[in-house]
Amino acid sequence: MKKQFLVFSATVLLALGFIACQEKPELAELNSVRMNAPKVDDKEAAAYNADFDTVAYAVSRLLATNANFRQTVKTEVGKMFDGDYNVLISQLVVNYNFVERLFQEQGVEIRQIVEKYPLIQIAIPVNFEKWGGNEGLPTVYLGADYQENVTEYLYGYTVKGERWKVLEKVEPDFPVVVISENERTKIIAGDPDELVPSAPQSLAATTTAVGIKLTWLKPTSGTISGYDVYRKGVGEANYSVIYTLHGEDNLHFEDVSISPELNYSYYVTAFYEEIAGRFRIYNSAPFNLIPRLTNDDKHSSPPSNYVTANSPALAVPAGIRLEHGNAKQLDLEWNMQTAYTNSFEVWRKSTLDTDYTLQGTTSNVDNFFTQSNLSAGVFYRYKVRAKTLGGSYSGWSQSIATSASERNVETPFKLTMLKFKNKEALKKVESWSRGAPELWLTVVKGDDSNSATKFKTIRYEPSNREASYSSWNNVNKIILNNWNPNRDGTVFTFVWIEEDANLKGSSMKITASYENKLDENQTIKLGAEVTINFSDLDDRMGNSIITWWNPKSTEFEVYPDFYWKIE
Repeated sequence: MKKQFLVFSATVLLALGFIACQEKPELAELNSVRMNAPKVDDKEAAAYNADFDTVAYAVSRLLATNANFRQTVKTEVGKMFDGDYNVLISQLVVNYNFVERLFQEQGVEIRQIVEKYPLIQIAIPVNFEKWGGNEGLPTVYLGADYQENVTEYLYGYTVKGERWKVLEKVEPDFPVVVISENERTKIIAGDPDELVPSAPQSLAATTTAVGIKLTWLKPTSGTISGYDVYRKGVGEANYSVIYTLHGEDNLHFEDVSISPELNYSYYVTAFYEEIAGRFRIYNSAPFNLIPRLTNDDKHSSPPSNYVTANSPALAVPAGIRLEHGNAKQLDLEWNMQTAYTNSFEVWRKSTLDTDYTLQGTTSNVDNFFTQSNLSAGVFYRYKVRAKTLGGSYSGWSQSIATSASERNVETPFKLTMLKFKNKEALKKVESWSRGAPELWLTVVKGDDSNSATKFKTIRYEPSNREASYSSWNNVNKIILNNWNPNRDGTVFTFVWIEEDANLKGSSMKITASYENKLDENQTIKLGAEVTINFSDLDDRMGNSIITWWNPKSTEFEVYPDFYWKIE
């Protein structure tokens, strides 16, 4: 599609009048530019330019002075006659009796103009949405010598009716009327018997991932406005038109409005349209329907050859993923698919259930699902399947697991208390001769204690040796001021270090709790044993993995008889 992109020099912006209506007073001192229309040596081209110049002036005057004309143009152009914001002037003359009279009042016999140029149109190719219909618009026209990306200037009229010229190469940021001939239609005359097209050739059908694709060749004779696609499904007695394509070069169509794994039959016919004694054919533009004028008639060819094909299976929803909206809410999402799908079903199974149950259904354009009020500390597994209007189903998506938490998003997460069980437990970490223990805690992101993402390092030293085991010691050290699992992750590793560790050659086991979002055949691991080995070069007491779903005030035993709590 050739779009008429225009650029306006600073010296002519005021001349638009439209800009003044848009309250841009900084342009008020600019001068409009006056000049004559370009001269063309060719008499036929000169006559063409004169006619289009006349129409451009009349449209400029009518838009500026007649509210009824403005609203009519806005309504009809807004219907997008051929996929662009335009309307044939002949359409206005036929459908609105007052339009011809208004042109006559401007000294223009518009019927004579339309007789000479049936495709002359009013177009607003850019910024139509900025026009409220309450103010006039400047106009330009495409002359007989117009060449896209070659012509330097376009000529026309301001809202005040003054001549002006504009550069063609850069798009304006406000609406401008362009008087031109519609490029998507042609009108020809001829004997109807000679214009009937022959049948389309070599129709073929292939199964695609989302439907059945048809291709064919042009008829060998006749005039072609477009093609009708006919289909018959299983159990249907007759063929019916399912789609109309305009344009003789539109030689393919993909049918996605079908049910999966069924057999369909097709044929195609070509046609031309007769309008008011003239015959309109369409260029190769992918639009569906153009309003007709008067006395229309559609002449169809014989059918093409007949073809059959099986529709593909309903696709399995893919890309399933989830996020937590808050502590006990999740948002489930999957990739969009439109072929066949009428709805999606979301199913769930928890550690408390023996089987999956239906949780909800979404439409074919809603590829997401939100669930609230999950139970804290419970793991849930989800899977999704698509459903057709006829009630058939796709296979199941990959399943995905998650949990609910007592926590709230963006709330503090902290170490609250710690203690050794008794004197004997403390001796394993710190001998009596060394005094009170000096403990360091490093918290890192993820389930790897060597992770490079370090959140916090905390040092704790009780006031004396006995205080470290006689009762719980309040620590209340904040690890994160605002824990958001979608940003910070759902898993932290707590690494404990004693400054003068004397655990040489020892080993211990700790419990690691974490979420595992794997497929159906994988178990969600909870309470897995992790072995920590100590050597002469290793001064770690051990580490433990904490998840978003661990209940608040949970008590952890990291080292035999050494306990700590989180909140």
